[in-house]
Amino acid sequence: MFDKISNIKYDMRLDKRSVESKNIFRFAYILDSYKDDPNNYLVHTISSGQTIESISAQYYGDSNYSWVILMYNNLLDIYEELPKSEPMLRDYVAKKYIPKNVPELKRMISAPLLPKNGNTSFGHYNGQIVYDESIDRGVKWDSITQNWAPMPSLGPPKPSPSEFNISCNNWNDPEKSSHFLINNLIDPELVLFRGGTYKFKINFSPADTFYLTTDDGKNYWRQNQYIGIYTNGITERDFYGSTHITFEVPKDAPDLLYYSSDRTRPVDDNNNRNMSARIIIKSLEDVPYVSQSDSNALQNLNGRVMGKVVKVEDNFYVWNGMDTEPNQTNFLAGWNLLNPISSNTYSIELGLLTAMQTPHKFTHKINNHIITAATYSMLPAEKKNLYSMQSKLEYEEEKNEKNRTIRIMKKQLLGQFLENWERIVAE
Repeated sequence: MFDKISNIKYDMRLDKRSVESKNIFRFAYILDSYKDDPNNYLVHTISSGQTIESISAQYYGDSNYSWVILMYNNLLDIYEELPKSEPMLRDYVAKKYIPKNVPELKRMISAPLLPKNGNTSFGHYNGQIVYDESIDRGVKWDSITQNWAPMPSLGPPKPSPSEFNISCNNWNDPEKSSHFLINNLIDPELVLFRGGTYKFKINFSPADTFYLTTDDGKNYWRQNQYIGIYTNGITERDFYGSTHITFEVPKDAPDLLYYSSDRTRPVDDNNNRNMSARIIIKSLEDVPYVSQSDSNALQNLNGRVMGKVVKVEDNFYVWNGMDTEPNQTNFLAGWNLLNPISSNTYSIELGLLTAMQTPHKFTHKINNHIITAATYSMLPAEKKNLYSMQSKLEYEEEKNEKNRTIRIMKKQLLGQFLENWERIVAE
């Protein structure tokens, strides 16, 4: 029956490997005369688990006539045009809508522009290294040129190593000292950065021992007890008698530590600190960035068209287009977090999450006219309320249901059709 039909290369399994197949659709026009009259066909709804072969066997008593059903319904792609089971549909949508080639941003919120003199409400940045996103490298405040000098390497910088020289406020009789002098400041508050390396150099030998602790010293401090001592990241095994302490701040270090003495009470009856102060632990990302335009931040990127997806580190965000007015300066509320947990396991499910929040079309609730996502995104808020959204997932589900309905040429016409087929193909 098919001997005289030419072959074509066709990717039947959609695996990018073509095989030779008979081009039966070249003669699909033979069926046209059987399609126009409703009396020539039956309407069949494909149920879960059914195949074209099983439907052919049901109506024609032979699964080999499945090709007739395919041609009668002009089904050229069985993977796209036949209904899928629920697991197959979810897998199909997850793979189809996985975000590809999305803009990658460096951070979520806008950073203040640091003034050229290095002074801000965050402190004086003389010698401090920060990140300049416009050139993708660290910059360091240069007190000579009075400007930010680019560092040699690209990318966010690592915290610069620092050394703290520790002495006491009574050089004549150190054991009577009531305060530490750190870089000539009395019990100063320190700011350290996770990932940074800091050296504490003990320049005297008092009875008091300098140590780091999680305890604020108000309630639990006891002489020589080292309550809450913090040794993570300390290169020495302990503090006792050490004249050099090297502290590599762990990534999981708490936001607040203290330094204290083992012999001098950290907080007196008047709530004054003695030989003790806070150590604030920050991540480099917490400090201000140098930024000229902030164009690389989620805060000021306008997605404009609903469904636009961007990436910040391991997180994906989609522009919702509903929470912000056009031309609003703060666009952060316009982004929805797609994957609630940063994890590689979202490489598949992320496609489903994207399809749920990506619009396919918008339909007017009264007039039923349809507009695109781009048109909808530019509407003012009061007009947006007049439209309902169909997501890509809902579209795929609707299409899948429509694909369930096919036409079956009546069995009594099958013999006549096959005779016409053989005659025309043989010509």
